[in-house]
Amino acid sequence: MIPEIFFSNENIIFFANYEELIKIYPSYYKLELEKKEVFLLDLKIFLDGQKDNFTKSYKTIKYLDLLLNRISLDKKDTINHTITYEIVQKKKILIQNFLDFEILYNLDKKLLSLIKMSYNRFNSKNELDKEIRTTFLKKAIEDTFNEEEITFIDVIKKFERLIQQYEIITRAYIEELNTEKVKYDYEKRIQEINEKLSSMIGDIHTKQIILPIAFVIGTAQIKDNTPGSLVFMIFLGLFVFTCLLTMYSNTQKKLVESVKNNINYWEKFYKTNLKTLYKNEIKMKISHIQDIIKKVESGMFHTLLLSWSLIIILMIYLILKYSS
Repeated sequence: MIPEIFFSNENIIFFANYEELIKIYPSYYKLELEKKEVFLLDLKIFLDGQKDNFTKSYKTIKYLDLLLNRISLDKKDTINHTITYEIVQKKKILIQNFLDFEILYNLDKKLLSLIKMSYNRFNSKNELDKEIRTTFLKKAIEDTFNEEEITFIDVIKKFERLIQQYEIITRAYIEELNTEKVKYDYEKRIQEINEKLSSMIGDIHTKQIILPIAFVIGTAQIKDNTPGSLVFMIFLGLFVFTCLLTMYSNTQKKLVESVKNNINYWEKFYKTNLKTLYKNEIKMKISHIQDIIKKVESGMFHTLLLSWSLIIILMIYLILKYSS
């Protein structure tokens, strides 16, 4: 009697027993990634009714893999169908995805349930919430393990302690969340962003003034007896100036996008964690900043539009002038 297939894809692998399977594929998650179809031929385990419990444990461990995958700074494939995750807070910790038959066979339901529950908690749709949780879990890993290289087995053995450390860090963060300090920090950030945006607006206005002046000075040099080479140099100079202005504008767009992301991040944070403060004092300031950002974006757009329009007008003028 052959056990039923519990992995489905076109690549088929046969294993004589679970111990062999774990040795070759120490991660169910990695097995899923490679989309393997597996037949297990260990009749003793199958007939003894142990297959279902073992398979559930093997599948549940993938949630630990997924959790580490989510919080890792980097990851790389290593030998024997494993993945090594790089967790970085103050120090670098490498976690190798590696299990053995004995540890997996003896896992209790309480620990498996805790692993799955922990993964679900980190699977929040709220990006801000995920980012905070990720930071806390990395710190908890750093506090729990002294070694620079550990395995899944090490994480499993200390998983309950790891989650306890995570809860301690979370509670400490909440208790230290002083609204007056948060308000001061936020107002400081708002002031810095205001100064940065005001500088950008002033810079845009300067370029909007310089552009027509440069155009007028350049075209004023063009007369009926002006050599064609000089006319070409004037046009080329204005064209290069406009190209540089476009490159500058693209750089500024990235800077504005960074400011927008920061504002969105902190808006979500205050709206989620400090609703009263957000509603009474912060919402208006955020709206003001968002209005300034729109003015900056509009100013950059119209500056480029004016610049290229003048270049096109000059080019048409020169074509008509020298073709007649």
